[in-house]
Amino acid sequence: MDYVVATFLLTNIGIALLMPAMLPHVLGHPTPEALAHVAGSVALIVFTPMLAGWLVRTVHPRATEWPGKLRNVSFGAWVLALFLITANASSFLRAQADLPLGTLGLIAGLSLLVCAANFSLGYLIGRPDFSREASQALGQKNTTFTIYLALTYANPLVALGPTCYVLWHNLWNSWQLQRASRQPPR
Repeated sequence: MDYVVATFLLTNIGIALLMPAMLPHVLGHPTPEALAHVAGSVALIVFTPMLAGWLVRTVHPRATEWPGKLRNVSFGAWVLALFLITANASSFLRAQADLPLGTLGLIAGLSLLVCAANFSLGYLIGRPDFSREASQALGQKNTTFTIYLALTYANPLVALGPTCYVLWHNLWNSWQLQRASRQPPR
């Protein structure tokens, strides 16, 4: 479990630190103002909650018990986020009647390939002892953050790739959970 948490934190913090420098170049606006704007947005979305969590744990040490007690709340928040992401994509697709189906198929197909490659590569990297953990660590990304950045700085079409990735990796995880529930306990 420590392996997955460490990998999750490293990749998400790494992306959060790299994104302000990369995104303006990708969008064709490599100016100091664009960098500062993206950096401010990333800091607000990623680092402010981390700082708030650290502050709460420092002021109220028993707050470390809250995640265990609020497990169902965090699951509900995850389901709500997944619902909102899917609803946003659905709304965009209905509004874009002229979007060629081939473009949508290409975006969905490429995101499926990236998702499968990430989970598979993680599985291979983690062999023999941590294949499941490494697969999850490499395959399950915080794409909600990427979707936010795409919607804020690009357009909804750009956000369809990470949105499809969210759907693919949740389908994969659901299949794994269903498969694990059929196996006898160890």
